[in-house]
Amino acid sequence: MKYLYLVIKLVLLLFLLMLTINNTHTVAFNWFMQQTVQWPLVVLLLIFFVIGAVLGVLSMLGRILRLRNEVNRLRKENHKHIKVFEEDPSVVASVAQKMNQKTVEVKQQSATVNVDPVKPKEL
Repeated sequence: MKYLYLVIKLVLLLFLLMLTINNTHTVAFNWFMQQTVQWPLVVLLLIFFVIGAVLGVLSMLGRILRLRNEVNRLRKENHKHIKVFEEDPSVVASVAQKMNQKTVEVKQQSATVNVDPVKPKEL
């Protein structure tokens, strides 16, 4: 699989290199109050690609930070539970027993519920 990714990356690199070599023409770019800049097309494409990548990262930054905070909070909570289990091993047994009881209750409830299968409507 690593070799496949390497081959794909090399093909993509060669494609971009050929695109760069074939598009070295100077183009006029009009922007901001009729100001004109004349740069190679490759440079303009690279600039706009970088701007798009930066804007994409900035748009996801809030979500990434929220998820990172949630992961840290859950890790702290997990460490608290581990400390409780290490201090008192009987807690593990009582939690396992409660989980088994809950499983049995759910199985009993599902066994007593009679559900008629839904028949599909005929067209």
